[in-house]
Amino acid sequence: MLGRTGKLYFNENEAARILGISVDNFRTMLKQHILDREEDATNASQTTFHAADILLLKMFAKQTLTLKQETSRAEAAAPAECPVPEAAPVG
Repeated sequence: MLGRTGKLYFNENEAARILGISVDNFRTMLKQHILDREEDATNASQTTFHAADILLLKMFAKQTLTLKQETSRAEAAAPAECPVPEAAPVG
């Protein structure tokens, strides 16, 4: 979709839609991977993103999704914890 739009710049709503994520998740990704300070996040709604920015964010999104899937698989494969029976009272 990115290469077919003919646009050079995108706002945060368009960028999130291209990535297939919510605007909130888009902002979270910016905070995790791009922004240095929390104050920078306040300007995200006025920021325009170049196609190369979105490509980079797409790689981050894919990496995050892969890590979540691997974590879920590892948790599912881990043996269930066996409850320890309580000791009978003495006396």
